[in-house]
Amino acid sequence: MMLIEMIFMVKKDFKLPIFLRNPKITGLGVFSKFNPWETCFGFTCHYSLNVYVGCYFSCLYCYARSYISKLHPSFSMPRERTRFRERLRKSLKRISKYLRMPVIISSSTDPYQPLERVKKHTRYVLSLLREYGFPVIVNTKSALITRDVDVLGEMDCVVALTITTLNRKKAIMLEPRAPSPDERLKAVRELAQCGIKTVVRVDPIIPGWNSSSSELDDLLRSLSDSGTCQVITSIVKVRKDFRILLERLYASAPSFREDIIKILMKLKHFNRRKRGYLLASKQISESILMRFKELAKKHNLSYSFCMEDLPFEAETCNGVHNLRCWNVIKDKILRAYEAKLASLRDEYSLKEYVLFQRFIKRKVNLVEVARRFNVIPGNPRGLYLGIP
Repeated sequence: MMLIEMIFMVKKDFKLPIFLRNPKITGLGVFSKFNPWETCFGFTCHYSLNVYVGCYFSCLYCYARSYISKLHPSFSMPRERTRFRERLRKSLKRISKYLRMPVIISSSTDPYQPLERVKKHTRYVLSLLREYGFPVIVNTKSALITRDVDVLGEMDCVVALTITTLNRKKAIMLEPRAPSPDERLKAVRELAQCGIKTVVRVDPIIPGWNSSSSELDDLLRSLSDSGTCQVITSIVKVRKDFRILLERLYASAPSFREDIIKILMKLKHFNRRKRGYLLASKQISESILMRFKELAKKHNLSYSFCMEDLPFEAETCNGVHNLRCWNVIKDKILRAYEAKLASLRDEYSLKEYVLFQRFIKRKVNLVEVARRFNVIPGNPRGLYLGIP
């Protein structure tokens, strides 16, 4: 199963075809489905593997702390997962019987936080995934990942390093325990020099904190010079705890008060809601993202927007197309989608509006596949769809 990035809308009275529903995949063990905006239309297209519970870096904007901390109040004091290596081996034996989807390491904790220096669970995970032939996307803020270039170099992998700002003071304010921006930038260079595909997440952009054109220009210039193959960004999605944490920081750290006031003032313009999050006004979002787009083009960087209702240049939003297996799998997707539409044509009246985003390098027009089965192209809202 793999990712198709679609634009899709269904009428309220339309009976959703079974293959578009989110399947109840069970028996994954330490793995889980990955769909950050879980909806009835969503379809898992990756496995997610969190090596640890909790995250030492304690980033104030982290979406994971808002729900994981309810179950684990000591979120900023990470710990090992119970019998992790034993359960990992059993889980891999089970899921390796099926199509080897990309594994995201990790979606709600950093796999290279300080605990990894001692336990080395992430290195063990990578070694096993290499043995079983799974493609991997590693998300991290840590330069410690350069320790494992010997393993990564033998895998089909993409490393996604997060660098939100080059300003050390700003980074300390909202990413208090994370490695410095200079360390992360150095890691990008080392990975690129070793031939490892590296994308950088300038994510999130927080209005009033790291959204100025001059700051983004300096950052993207540095990333271009460092060998980054893609930059990914989005505007921060705000939960109630983020504002509370900012107010606490304002009270306890006088040196940050001026910057915090700027952020809080901008948050007043977050007037849209989506699944428990507050989103910036459409005008603010589009203004910042369009500036980012122009700066990325200026520095010859492929760019994408994560969970934003705007088109982008890269084939996929998370860099999965940089995996070597991408060209093989996308052909399987096209054939699978044609077969599914053919089987559904007589069973359902498909009054859908479908328009595929740019996604195949040889620029096959997948809209023609839709037209062949009487599906009307249109341009409503963005959504992810996977094909089993």
